[in-house]
Formats: sequence, C-alpha cells, structure tokens
Amino acid sequence: MPIIGDVRGLGLFMGVELVKDRETKESLFPRELSAEDKKDPDKNPMQYFTGKIKENGLIVGSSWNTSILRMMPALVISKEQIDEGLQVLEQTLTETMIKFSL
Repeated sequence: MPIIGDVRGLGLFMGVELVKDRETKESLFPRELSAEDKKDPDKNPMQYFTGKIKENGLIVGSSWNTSILRMMPALVISKEQIDEGLQVLEQTLTETMIKFSL
C-alpha cells in the first residue's frame, strides 16, 4: 500500500505509520487544518480512517496528532483472525486513499 510509510513493533504490539508520500514521509495527519477541521472526517484522512476501520469491525489505536496506528491484538489471536484483520485494514486503507485521492 503506497500510504504505509513504516511498520514497526515488538511481538504483537505494532505501529503502522500512514503517509501522503512514501519518499518524503509527509504525514497523513493534516497539520495545516484548524482544530475544528482536524475533527472532521471529511477533511482529515486520519479521522476518516479511524472511524471507518472501527465501522468495518477492527479497533486500532491512534493519537489525535499523529498518523501512526497502534495495533495490539490479544496474545491468543488465531492466524485466521490475523488474516481477517489485515483484510479489513487493507480495505479501509483503500477506501481512505480513494476518498482523499492519495
């Protein structure tokens, strides 16, 4: 996925950084927006993504001022559940890329 800038983690505690441009590592989080617009999922790709992925059945952590997703699945997660979660992640990233022309 072109908007994934970095993946890092330890064990099952993972961080996925979303970027506008993989080469420049420009953050997907729009720092230039007003505080009110940063909360608007139609203007802020991170707000849109985090709301949409929850709607699609996957809970991920994110900070209000970064473009890093935190994923911490249960230690008893099965391979099938991991595959299902990755499908939801890919689907939601694709939806976000289309909506914001990324």
